[in-house]
Amino acid sequence: MFTSLLGALALVTSSDKPSEPDQAIAQTLDQAVFSGIVLVTQGETVLSQIVQGEAGPDLSMAPQLDWMWASLTKQVMAVAAMRLIEENRLALDAPLSDYAPDLPLTSSDQITVRDLLRHTTGLPDYDDLPPERFRTGFDPDIYCFGPLKSAPGGTFDYNNCDTWVLGRVLEGIYGADIETVLTELVFLPAGMTETRLGDAQDFGDVAGRAVEGGWIRPIDLGLFGPAAGLVGPVHDLVRFNAALMDGRLLSEASRAELWRGEPERGYVALGAWSFPAPLNGCDGALNLIERRGSLSGVEIRSLMAPALNRSLIMYSNQGDPGYGEIWMGEGLSYELASLAFCPER
Repeated sequence: MFTSLLGALALVTSSDKPSEPDQAIAQTLDQAVFSGIVLVTQGETVLSQIVQGEAGPDLSMAPQLDWMWASLTKQVMAVAAMRLIEENRLALDAPLSDYAPDLPLTSSDQITVRDLLRHTTGLPDYDDLPPERFRTGFDPDIYCFGPLKSAPGGTFDYNNCDTWVLGRVLEGIYGADIETVLTELVFLPAGMTETRLGDAQDFGDVAGRAVEGGWIRPIDLGLFGPAAGLVGPVHDLVRFNAALMDGRLLSEASRAELWRGEPERGYVALGAWSFPAPLNGCDGALNLIERRGSLSGVEIRSLMAPALNRSLIMYSNQGDPGYGEIWMGEGLSYELASLAFCPER
């Protein structure tokens, strides 16, 4: 069964009485045997909040728990980069050698910031490492600056090293470590008070997942850093989405560039995906901005509908609960997005 906890977040809530969409979302999650948190928000106003399942041994799921943000970190990094672009301290299509000449990257005169943000660098890929390396450790500052797999600017190849290298570029431009960069450029303007970069010791109350009668906890988040290492509560993601959509973080022109999906590359944009979604009940396709995260059993989907100033946020600690693909018109993401963004059907 589910628990509806409207008002539990330190955010504005629209009502103390669950709405029909709230009930429909809860029923959909019950049928999926979902463990985690789902939010529908209008700006920072929480329209629906469903919390169910367990976060750990004898630990109930709760809104205030920290979660690994996994690759949602890349979306935050993209916003930080765009803020420096607005300040004319960085350019999307200039080579990295213009900004970080000391990077130990032999092809820095060929790779651009845009390549880093849309994964067309040809850099080495974490996924090529054997799983045991994530237990024994490795140095991303050595691995990510290794030989290229392919020529820059060509094939899309999703890659943690792209955003790791972006972090080093932003540190050089800003003159501070990447956590300071993110804090000053993103967290403070958006009102995100509890999000941080995790490390090897960051176990605490971060939600784990049940597997074969046991629990998996976060791996060494320091190995992911600016690529996938953020940790924080779900209400900080609500604030991030709201601040991005309402213009507190970026201008309209910068958001248009950030969210310009490329159909020929699978609608990849900069740090996220942007695509027209044919949802059940909406009048025509609705453009959505999607960012996914997956790490150590945590599976996240964050969807923004900028035209509606509305977000759908889904955190699961049970692996993939059957999110499916929205463009295929099936799966949990499609069903919940239809309820969140087309509530009048």
